[in-house]
Amino acid sequence: MSFSGLDRKKCRYRVPGSREKWQSADLLPLSQKETLEQLNSRLAAYLEKVSQLEESNRHLEQKIQDLCERRARTSRDTSRYEKVIAEMEAQINRVKMENSELSLAVENTKLTANNFKAKYETELSLYQIITADIKEVKAADSHLEMETNCLKVELQIQTEELSSLKKDHQEDMAKLREDQSKCQVKVEVDSQPANDLTKTLEEMREHCKAIICNSNRKAEPWLVSKIRHYTHQNTIKPLQAEMVEVTLLRRTIQCLEAELETLHNMKASQRTTLIETEQNYATQLQRIQRIISRTEDELVKTRTDFKQMSADGGMLHYLKDLLQMEIKTYGQLMDVEEIRMEDMMYNASNGHPATLKTKQSELIIFTMFSIFWELLGKNLVLQELLQTIPLIINRCVGLARPGVSECRTGQTGGE
Repeated sequence: MSFSGLDRKKCRYRVPGSREKWQSADLLPLSQKETLEQLNSRLAAYLEKVSQLEESNRHLEQKIQDLCERRARTSRDTSRYEKVIAEMEAQINRVKMENSELSLAVENTKLTANNFKAKYETELSLYQIITADIKEVKAADSHLEMETNCLKVELQIQTEELSSLKKDHQEDMAKLREDQSKCQVKVEVDSQPANDLTKTLEEMREHCKAIICNSNRKAEPWLVSKIRHYTHQNTIKPLQAEMVEVTLLRRTIQCLEAELETLHNMKASQRTTLIETEQNYATQLQRIQRIISRTEDELVKTRTDFKQMSADGGMLHYLKDLLQMEIKTYGQLMDVEEIRMEDMMYNASNGHPATLKTKQSELIIFTMFSIFWELLGKNLVLQELLQTIPLIINRCVGLARPGVSECRTGQTGGE
């Protein structure tokens, strides 16, 4: 909005000829002229202050824009956090893969342990069967020994009976010889010579003894060899083999148990490492979330401040437009006042009395600008200043009404 009209009006009011006319007419007092000049100077100062405020507003808008761009750049630069998050996700996936591999290895170890357990149970059952067979063989061996002892006892009894029979036979033969010698009967029989029964019996005894001894000699080595062979074939070697195999199985089970214990310890350590890693990642994630939330809060606060500044800027523009409208109204009032002054000068030259409308309008304008400049000097908030504008107008109108009533009273008294 151009203010050339106002400058022209100020120049018009300062024309010496017109001032002399007004002073000669005694229509405009000197104090009101000074007040008018003061209002003009205040208006110029106000316009200068408005230009300064516009300049400061532009600087503030530039600073706000720079701050928003800087905040936007800092808030959008999340590549560092994305890289850290990607590394964390990769580490978590790697740890999960290692955990799954360990779980698979543990399952395989459990299956292997179950297989070894089944083999151990099978071998244990075989060992129990072989132990039972060994017990049976030992029982058979003891039975054979008992039978051998019984046969030896029977052989000894038979030998004693044979010796007792021989002794009885010798005694009987001795008695028979004695009886024969006592009888002294000579009987001559013309027959073949009889065989010697004693000799025959002796020969038979010797032959039986030889047969028995020969059979004993032959049977005893055969029995001993059979017992040894059976014991060696069916008892000692399988038992030793089974004992060796059981020892190997025990060693294998101990190795597997040690390996399983090692795997359990490794699993526990890996689980502890996984828990610690998850806790560290959770802590880092919480810290990043706190940073993000704090940055978002700062962004919201900055947006709120920016909206508040934008609202204040809008209020300033609105106040500027309002003041420009008031200045325009002030210029129009000055034009009307100039016309009225010319009319009053014309009426004064013709001898008509002047009215008090000019004084009333000047009083309203002077009061309005005085109150407005006082409020503006107190640095009020824009909303409060805008809320006080209707009060200023009402106050000015209230101040002007007593003057109007006085003028009316003076006119009535004059009439």
